[in-house]
Amino acid sequence: PAPALPFEPAPQPTPTGPEAPVKFTFYFAPEQLRRLDDLWLRAKLQYRARINKSEFVRLALDRLMEEFDQNPKQVLEDLSNHKL
Repeated sequence: PAPALPFEPAPQPTPTGPEAPVKFTFYFAPEQLRRLDDLWLRAKLQYRARINKSEFVRLALDRLMEEFDQNPKQVLEDLSNHKL
């Protein structure tokens, strides 16, 4: 069998619904994680939001994908200027 590509998620159990989350690993800069922690804490304490950090990241990814659909060249340029 062919080796798995590095970006394929690990096999998961059958989801219980169409939107069941899948665990996946990404690398973040320490500053990004600090800011994520700050956002999460502010949302919890100031706004009494019941949201977890994964929900923040999923929303950010959804917004990035929408932006890419609208203007892929600009997103790619931004990404090339924002490498770790």
